[in-house]
Amino acid sequence: MQMGYRCGATRQARRESLSSGVMKTCHVEPIRSTPHRRSRTLSATLLWALIALLATSACNKPRNQTISNDERLPAPEALPESAPPEQAKPATQNSMVNSEEGAESPSPKTPIEPAGDITLRIFAPEGLEPVLRALGEAFTAKDSEVRTIEVLATGATENALAVPNLDMVVYPSWSDMEVLATAKLLAKRARTVTHLPVGIRVTGKSASDIREPSDLARPGVRVGIPPQKRDGGAARRLIRRANLEGKLTERTLPRGEASALRDETISAWIGFYPMQVGVPMQIPAHLREHQPVAAGILTQTENAVASERFLDWLEDAAAQSIWTRFGTVPAVPNGLPITPTALPIKVRVPTHKAGAVVIDERILLIGGRSSGKPVDRLAWVDVANGSSDELATRLPEGREGASAIFHRENRRVLVFAGRGPVGPLNTGLRIDPVGETVERLDLILPDRRCDSTAIRVGQSVFLFGGRSESSILDTVIVVDLVASQASFLPVRMPFPVASSAAVQGPGGKIWILGGESSLGEVSSIIEYSPDVGAFERHPVSLPGPVMGHAATPFNEGVLVLGGRFRNKLRDTVDYVPFSGEAERLSSRLLEPLGEPAAVSIGGKALVIGGLTKDRISNGIVRFPL
Repeated sequence: MQMGYRCGATRQARRESLSSGVMKTCHVEPIRSTPHRRSRTLSATLLWALIALLATSACNKPRNQTISNDERLPAPEALPESAPPEQAKPATQNSMVNSEEGAESPSPKTPIEPAGDITLRIFAPEGLEPVLRALGEAFTAKDSEVRTIEVLATGATENALAVPNLDMVVYPSWSDMEVLATAKLLAKRARTVTHLPVGIRVTGKSASDIREPSDLARPGVRVGIPPQKRDGGAARRLIRRANLEGKLTERTLPRGEASALRDETISAWIGFYPMQVGVPMQIPAHLREHQPVAAGILTQTENAVASERFLDWLEDAAAQSIWTRFGTVPAVPNGLPITPTALPIKVRVPTHKAGAVVIDERILLIGGRSSGKPVDRLAWVDVANGSSDELATRLPEGREGASAIFHRENRRVLVFAGRGPVGPLNTGLRIDPVGETVERLDLILPDRRCDSTAIRVGQSVFLFGGRSESSILDTVIVVDLVASQASFLPVRMPFPVASSAAVQGPGGKIWILGGESSLGEVSSIIEYSPDVGAFERHPVSLPGPVMGHAATPFNEGVLVLGGRFRNKLRDTVDYVPFSGEAERLSSRLLEPLGEPAAVSIGGKALVIGGLTKDRISNGIVRFPL
């Protein structure tokens, strides 16, 4: 039986498959001809062979021009059986999924792309599809090699991981991009190419009545918000920061927000995807959070050079004008908030009031509090590999609010004091992070305490203040690491303080920031000079009173993150330079956190765990991006 072939997928079919999230490629279908009879003449046989040869050549002929939206080919079922082969779209070297078998099509590892015929395939959520299509059209009009940029808009990160032959990904969140980074699927570090401002859009009919966020709480006003998985909780954060929690008539819309706003199913929409429907509301600057849009090239790409060229162009002035036209913000002005990154790591032991030390770019979490009692568990957090594991070894007893330092010379972690199951402790522990063993120190502290803040200077560890069973302390314990002895410092702090934070300041001085005194939370900074053994109040104060916060060095100063004030959790971030006035940053944590742990790795602050409004967090937030 003689067989011929025709190309079975059209551009329209491909566009339809993209909108459904599945790439369908051009494939071949057999065209059956009737068997030759032996009585056929040689000329008839040659004629059939010539027709088959011409048809195959025409179907495989490369096309150098793209088809505009007004010139789309009909769907395969609309093609007449007698349609000439050149009307059908040829199969490409980067075909992705066979539309009949649903299997990955074989393709060479290093295909030879014909000049001017490269197709880049980009994965992005639906809300970014229109702007990326516009960017793609502008880029292909100027690039001599890239013929088409296809945008797959199917939403979740896991969908991108399942798509073969993908070149790039674009996400309105560094959190999603970090999923690919920790899986080693990015060819290089991704980039922030623009920002999406979180805002409020109101129906035209209601624009004169709903002018500020507080108006959303009026009777009869229906507010649409996206699911938290879709926007990372940005809408919820705006509602909380505007003091509108529990006051709105809400409707969660997984999609279709534009039509819901247009037909007035909802009165207003809170979100960050570009949308041309409705009237934008002018909202206060502190509510205008900006979601960074990250773009990255995948390791699997077969068009690395072209992908890099497109990524470079996304930051070009011409591309930035297109981004701006769709309502994005290429460069966020100073003083406006940018969303920090939630890393794709779930801490194996969720706690608050845990100790934390950095060992070779990994974080060891020690004890803490969970389910209303001290925790005796230990956990590793490996940021580079995006993982967390619990150690098989446990502490001799649960410890919360303990002080921990990493003794780099002998590669051991030392833990002092803390609250155990029956009250404050006066003992210490030594943890071997390599052997993952724990042993008690042959050392007894001069009193029992918890919620102290500790720092190492030379061969001494200082434990500042804290709580006894009945009071807040103004005494300081000094642990001599060489002699393995502990004693009280001869001088006392200016006032009793607990649940504060300490960092090494300039000139070898120690800064004790904030905390709780006998009169409540304080904003004071106490400075201790180990060389002269004296305390003094620093002339600079924190922007506001706080206790139960975390602090970590950052640039030429220190970040103060989260905490409590008047029994209310904070999501604020304060920056205290070592020279100059303290300031409250516009960017905030993703949610209010009390008693989190914090460390600094690679110049970034990592905030781990903590107590939230309704749970104990097992997440990690990187600040800034």
